[in-house]
Amino acid sequence: RERRWIWDEDEIRSKNITDNVLYLLSAKMSSLPENTRLALKLVSCFGIKADENIVGYLSSISQYSDLQDWLDQAINEGYIQKHENKYKFIHDKVREAAYNLIDDSDKSQFHYDLGLLLYSTSKGQDLEDAFFQVVDQVNHGIPSLVKPKMQIDIAELNLNAGIKAVDLSDFDTAYSYLNYVLPLLPKNHWDSHYDFSLRVFLLRAKTTYSCGNIEEAYDLLKEIIENGRCIEDTLDAYYLRVTILFACEEREEAYIICREVLSQLKERIPDSLGIKELTAVIQETGGMLARMSVDDLSEMKETDNTSLQFTLKFYTLLCFISYFSSSQMLPFYCCRMVRLTLKHGVCQESVFGLAMYSAVICQSTKRVQVIQEMGRVG
Repeated sequence: RERRWIWDEDEIRSKNITDNVLYLLSAKMSSLPENTRLALKLVSCFGIKADENIVGYLSSISQYSDLQDWLDQAINEGYIQKHENKYKFIHDKVREAAYNLIDDSDKSQFHYDLGLLLYSTSKGQDLEDAFFQVVDQVNHGIPSLVKPKMQIDIAELNLNAGIKAVDLSDFDTAYSYLNYVLPLLPKNHWDSHYDFSLRVFLLRAKTTYSCGNIEEAYDLLKEIIENGRCIEDTLDAYYLRVTILFACEEREEAYIICREVLSQLKERIPDSLGIKELTAVIQETGGMLARMSVDDLSEMKETDNTSLQFTLKFYTLLCFISYFSSSQMLPFYCCRMVRLTLKHGVCQESVFGLAMYSAVICQSTKRVQVIQEMGRVG
C-alpha cells in the first residue's frame, strides 16, 4: 500500500470554504459586545484600513466618544491591528465579515450617515488623504438619500474632491467625483448657481478630456459657452476647446475660434498681410524695443489684467497653429504680443511672445544676439 496523501482537487474546489470561513467569523463577531461590533462596522466602511484621523473625528462625537476603547477591544480579540496611524483588519476576509454585520438594506444609509457626521465634524479641517474617505462615505447616499437643502453642500464637497484629485494628477478619480455633482444640481442651476456651474463644468471638461473622452468634453464646453453671461466667463472654455482641437490636428477650426475670441476681446486682426506690410510691422516693433534696454524690459511691472492675459494666451495658440500651418501671419501675431506687453505690462505669456519675436528676427536677419538678449529678459 502506497503511503502518501491523496486528494481530489475538483472536490476540494467544490466545497464552499470561503463562505464557511465568513460564516464562522460572522458568528464569532456576533457574540462580541454591541459596542465592539459597532466599532468593527465603522472601520469596515473604509475598507481594509481606516485612518487614525477618521477615528479621532468620530471620537469627538458624543455617540462615539468611547470608540477608541471599543477598537482596543477589537484589537484584543485579534480582528484589528494598529499600524502607525492606521487601524487595519488582519485579513480582508475579517473585514468582509465585519462589513456583513451591517444588513445589506441598511448599508447605503449607514455609509451616508457616517459620512455626514464626519463632514459636519471635520468641516474646515485639513483631512489630507482622509478627505477622500469622508466624501466616499457621503456619496453612498447620492442621489436618493440627499435632502434638497444638502444638495449644493454635497455637490461642493465632490467638486473639492475633484480639485484635490486633479492636483494629484489622478484624473480618473476626479472624473468620478465630478460625476456625483451633476445629479445634485437643480434644473435651473445656470441661473441659481451660475459661478458654481462654471467651475463644475470647466473642471469636468478638463478631466473628461484627460480621460480621453473628447466628445463629452466638447459637449461640456459648449454648455459653458452657450450659458456664459459674458465673454470673460467663457474664455477658459474657449481656450480648452482650441487646445483640444489643436491636439487633434483640427487646426483650421482652432484658428477660426482663436480669431473670433480675439475679435471679442477688441483685437483687430487683418485677414492677411503682404511681405512689405509684415516687414513694416516687424520694424516698428523692433523700434519700440530698441528704445528700451534689457534691464528696462526685465524691470517692467507685472500685469494682473485677466483680459490681457487671455489675449496673449490666444495669440500664443495662433502662433502655434500658424507655425505648423506655415502661415505667413506668424510674425504679426508675435509682434502683437510684444506690443501689448510693452503697453500694459508683462505676464507669463509675454515670455513666449518675446521668444517668438526674437526667433522671427533671427531667422530673417541672422542676428543671434537678439535671442540672447530676449533670453536674459525671460
